[in-house]
Amino acid sequence: MHIRSSNRSTYTCHAEVRDGALIVEFEGRGRRAWQLPDRRDKAAIWKVYAEAILFAVEACDGAISDGQCRAVAKALSSEGYHRGRR
Repeated sequence: MHIRSSNRSTYTCHAEVRDGALIVEFEGRGRRAWQLPDRRDKAAIWKVYAEAILFAVEACDGAISDGQCRAVAKALSSEGYHRGRR
């Protein structure tokens, strides 16, 4: 999967984990939520992360910033949902 990335974002991204779900929202572009698996299920965490990034790509018309990708990853890891290495 190739994601066109830039240093500047057009749409503000907000990502957080709340009530067992990853919530990703783009200002004026939509919001999505994914139920999170057990914290030890790395493959399932990767799947949620990938789906969130695909949503971000769609919401940003195909161009998301590195910071937006990191915001999604940080929301997961700060709540103990570590993806591990691939």
